[in-house]
Amino acid sequence: MRNVFLFIRRYFHFLFFLLLQVFCIYLIVHYNKYHNAVGSATMNEITGNINTQYNKIDYYLQLKRTNEQLIKDNERLRNSLRADFENPDTVNTLVTDSIPFDTLGNRRKWLYQRAKVVSNSVSTQNNFVVLGRGLHQQLAKDEGVVDPNNGVVGIVTDVSENFAVVMSLLHKDSRINAILKNDPSSGGGSVVWDGTEPNYVSLINVRKSAKAK
Repeated sequence: MRNVFLFIRRYFHFLFFLLLQVFCIYLIVHYNKYHNAVGSATMNEITGNINTQYNKIDYYLQLKRTNEQLIKDNERLRNSLRADFENPDTVNTLVTDSIPFDTLGNRRKWLYQRAKVVSNSVSTQNNFVVLGRGLHQQLAKDEGVVDPNNGVVGIVTDVSENFAVVMSLLHKDSRINAILKNDPSSGGGSVVWDGTEPNYVSLINVRKSAKAK
């Protein structure tokens, strides 16, 4: 302990200068939109690369389990490819989907892009997921994220060149629209999380006339 105090005393001015420097950088980034955007992208790249190196070790130790899961996912996806397309609509002429038709005239309804989870948190009230996929891999902001079983994970809120930040469903500011499976015409509601128990979320703003189970 004595050596620590001696070290601080000897380099007090230098340490104080570094502290002021960090504080100045914080003020510039926090109160300037341009620097905030640049700083956010840079920090995403730095933290993303660090988490990637850590994740490589964990990934290597779970290769067997990962390969088994990939085989099951491939089987499930091959059996459900037809469900990802919609039949041609001969009544309406309005087209909002830019993805090309297939050879049978069907239009793709969903386009899945695989992404590896670099880091994830579930223990705070503002949980985020970092994906190892970014602008260079055709991932864009505001896209939805689901797991291999089509369970909702969250929405992409920030994208850098090679990484993306996802606002988790377990985030107190998350609001995701949902409908009742047995009564889709009821209008549905919003799925929210109260920030306490990670195993439970709530569906709010449901009509009283809805037939819920």
